[in-house]
Amino acid sequence: MFKQGPVPAFVHGVIEYLAANGARLDAPDAQGRTPLDWAAGVFLATHPPVPKPHTIALLERLQRERISAAATAATTTTTPPTRP
Repeated sequence: MFKQGPVPAFVHGVIEYLAANGARLDAPDAQGRTPLDWAAGVFLATHPPVPKPHTIALLERLQRERISAAATAATTTTTPPTRP
């Protein structure tokens, strides 16, 4: 029977690198599955899902950070210097 082990540690580094360089964390593949779907183990119809909780937590954290950074950038205004 197919058994998938834990996610290798370097995979999280790759995910963080891609996210830091602008990769879309919500981009679906050709079948409509997002990275979060893959982390939840929803990718093989012939096998039951094998969730990867640490990867799910990482993706959710990165998405929250991205949303927070975008909100901060949207509310931060730069006031031009005044001339005397």
